[in-house]
Amino acid sequence: MGILQKNGNGAENFFTKAADASYTVCCHLGLTAIRKGKAAVRALAVSGEAAGRAIKGIFIQTKKLLKRPLHVVKKEVSSVLDFTFRALYRVIKQTVKVCREKGFFKALSELFGFLHETRHIFFKNTAIVASYLLPIGAAVLLLAVVNSNLADEYAVCVTYNNSVLGYVEDESVFYEGEALMRERIMYSSDETAYYFNPHFEMVRKSSDTQYSDPYMICNELIKNSGDVFYSAYGLYVDDVFYGATTEGEALSIALETLLNSYLTGAENELVRFHNDVRIREGFYLESSIVELSTLEKLIDSKVDYAATYTVVKNDSPYRIASKNGISLETLLALNPEIEKNCYVGQQVIVSEERPLLSVETVITEQREVKVDYDSVTIPDSSMSYGNYVVTKKGKKGTAVETVEKIYVAGILAETNVVDTEITKQPVTEYVHRGTHMSTSIKPSQGDGTFDFDFKWPVNGGYETCDIDGYRGHTGMDIGGVPVGTSIYAAADGIVIKSVKNTYGYGYHIIIDHGNGVQTLYAHCSKLYAKVGDVVKRGDKIAALGATGNAYGKHLHFEIRINGEYKDAEDYIGSYYGQKKSAK
Repeated sequence: MGILQKNGNGAENFFTKAADASYTVCCHLGLTAIRKGKAAVRALAVSGEAAGRAIKGIFIQTKKLLKRPLHVVKKEVSSVLDFTFRALYRVIKQTVKVCREKGFFKALSELFGFLHETRHIFFKNTAIVASYLLPIGAAVLLLAVVNSNLADEYAVCVTYNNSVLGYVEDESVFYEGEALMRERIMYSSDETAYYFNPHFEMVRKSSDTQYSDPYMICNELIKNSGDVFYSAYGLYVDDVFYGATTEGEALSIALETLLNSYLTGAENELVRFHNDVRIREGFYLESSIVELSTLEKLIDSKVDYAATYTVVKNDSPYRIASKNGISLETLLALNPEIEKNCYVGQQVIVSEERPLLSVETVITEQREVKVDYDSVTIPDSSMSYGNYVVTKKGKKGTAVETVEKIYVAGILAETNVVDTEITKQPVTEYVHRGTHMSTSIKPSQGDGTFDFDFKWPVNGGYETCDIDGYRGHTGMDIGGVPVGTSIYAAADGIVIKSVKNTYGYGYHIIIDHGNGVQTLYAHCSKLYAKVGDVVKRGDKIAALGATGNAYGKHLHFEIRINGEYKDAEDYIGSYYGQKKSAK
């Protein structure tokens, strides 16, 4: 029995070590879960949002706490397994030895005796087993409670003066309803504003609980205001409340009659309010109810308003007056200087008032338009730069556009293309352009013709000195914009010069556009494009400055054709935004 007694002591040590290790792990997990779980349950009773934060805290804390327990588990399990295998090895080794010396039955008898003597180990460790099973049970119970609470839906019960106004998803719904209620009130000078002090309480949502929207809350607030109220129809124009009437159908008819008065009988014509006009049914205080005739007069009333018209090419005062349906005398009265100054892009006042309810007349028309063709450029190194050959001419196609013209108070406000149907496909053009260049780039030569428009080289500004401004001036000076303003390529081309001089043109760039056409950009503060760069119309190439022989900040811009200086004003106009082109 001596050998089996040793084995018994080893088994007792094994159970003790296993119990201690398990208890350590379970205490870390179970007690932490119970502590955090209780906080989560309390939070759930107060606010769903707070519960969410608490639950999130459980997971974060558990993640942190698991690092050490897992390390403990790994260490303890490793120790227990090592002890177990060693104990089993000794038991098996000793059992084989007893079998050899005393026989199989004698060894079996001693083994049963060992089990009988070591049974107290299990009872001794019962308290230990219970101590770590209880935290596990508590954790399971907590998870069940949390899961049950998460499965429930919650609503915010809104009460005022001990009356339930409704159930909402969150407090913001009440405040939206309160704002709507204030919009339905027409205050007089001796009235005081309404203030509410509601009570919010989170409750479990049952199958019979229905959420209220802001309009329902608004109606309940009016019912609980303590004043006389009626079920009526409110008139809102651009979200501004103008009064309510109990004759909702008559109000709708009045609005419809106003719209129909703008019908001209044109084909595909539609009339609608330019404003956001709404009739809202609900409860309104007695002070906000007005006579139907009052609202009808309001519908036909006018408000102060300055409508403007943008002058386009070939406009004159007489044409502007005719386009906008006013007399020439009215136009001159509104714009005293228009006879002296009437330029493209100018804003002209054409009306001093308009109806409160502006009506849009929408007329849908169809028109045939040309469709531009695409042009594909194929680089050709066998040709010198500046030369090109059209290998396949392009042809424009045709299409039918469905156009929606919108008139406001009789004035054309906007034109929208709502649909385009191609009736004849355009033919793509193919052009071979030379790319071969020597290291020293020279200006191209040709007959000086070109098939493009030049772009105003800066965003803004105007001509401060033309080509004839003084003796020896070879281009246009553009001012009215600050130093550093971006300078853009006036047309497609290649940079044949990019120089930083301290005299003459100063920092300047020359772009060759082919066939003997070049542009120059002088007195720059910075140069972005370098020699050999292929640029597109509108690419940023430099920044405006005052370098070289320059008196003040400006851009000196030149157009050259086969070395001859041209008047740039003939090609790009005299100010930014002016549409002008000559070839």
